[in-house]
Amino acid sequence: MKRVYLRRTNCLAIFGQKADSQYWDQHWRTHNLRKFITSYKRNDFIMRPLRRYLPDEKGVVLEAGCGRAQNVYCMKHNGYNAIGVDFAEDTVRAVNEAVPELDVRTCDIRDLPFKDGEVAGYWSLGVIEHYWSGYEEILDEMERVVRRTGFLFLSFPYMSPLRRLKVLLDRYETRYTQGDNDIFYEYCLDHRQVLNELAERGFVLREKKPYDGIKGLKDEVSLFRPLLQQIYDGKICKGKMSRKIVAFLNKMLELFCAHGILFVMQRAPTMSEPGEANRLG
Repeated sequence: MKRVYLRRTNCLAIFGQKADSQYWDQHWRTHNLRKFITSYKRNDFIMRPLRRYLPDEKGVVLEAGCGRAQNVYCMKHNGYNAIGVDFAEDTVRAVNEAVPELDVRTCDIRDLPFKDGEVAGYWSLGVIEHYWSGYEEILDEMERVVRRTGFLFLSFPYMSPLRRLKVLLDRYETRYTQGDNDIFYEYCLDHRQVLNELAERGFVLREKKPYDGIKGLKDEVSLFRPLLQQIYDGKICKGKMSRKIVAFLNKMLELFCAHGILFVMQRAPTMSEPGEANRLG
């Protein structure tokens, strides 16, 4: 993958594979899809913040860009009114055939089939970074569909301290060709810029969490890549104690070289809703 630092937006652009619907349909093709989806009865990355911020929610909890919908299944299994949407038509069709009890739909996340303020919780896991032209329209739809005092759970690859250090050391290319646009895969975004744009749309930060330290290191430091790739793929360190060591290593690495960051944000009420403002604390 070609990695180019874009100084104007303080982000990395990663080229090598166009992340269109055909790519994701191929990437998500899974043998025994029903078994894969229904194995996700527990996912702490999803359920911990969901239970903390929306513990008794009966309204719509949406995953926009749900892929194989395993997280939609997890939320539904744990009592939430979960809906998933994705633009990869073959994947959505396969999910609907494999697990018809799920509500998973084909649509563009820039034009969601929901009423204004209909969504209580909106999940976006590694989606906004894949749009070459930017994510502003996606944020606009988030603002439209998330209800007042509702929650947004948003994750994306970001400019970690390690990536910012590599910028200072001039370790990235700074030029790309027009043809590279056709093989654009994703951005590693400036999380402060994303936070500012969400604040402008009325969202207030409640929590942030860097994650995936092993991936962040292996992607950025080629010296460690062969060993870390095997650990990341689960090919070594399979015992219980080994998994604990890997989890501890991952947590320590997240402090400096996490691949991504998760924001938990709450949509603020309007000035005409003082009671809601008081509940925000």
